[in-house]
Amino acid sequence: MEFVLKHTAFAHLREVGSFPCTLNPHEAESLALVGAMIDQVLELHPGAQRLHIGCDEVYYLGEGEASRRWLQQEQNSTGKLCLSHMRAVASGVKARRPSVTPLVWDDMLRDLPEDQL
Repeated sequence: MEFVLKHTAFAHLREVGSFPCTLNPHEAESLALVGAMIDQVLELHPGAQRLHIGCDEVYYLGEGEASRRWLQQEQNSTGKLCLSHMRAVASGVKARRPSVTPLVWDDMLRDLPEDQL
């Protein structure tokens, strides 16, 4: 996401203002931006069977103000936050093109309990 979030026009969608590498998962506009990117990729690759949606090394996830408030609620964790965003993005892929299988990097999922996956 850094290639987009480094631009001033998208800086308000950063999880932490000074770091352009992590998207704020609480902003509806964040999901809309990702959806627009998915639309562009799918349009250019009409025969795609899989689409990699990233989620690699999301170092600052949970450190933004909205995420900190969310994490203060009982039962919430950074892992749940990450998984929730992954599900939203993957659902967006499936809604746009049901035949496409979303793929993600697994590093953010490795420490999650099996029952959360």
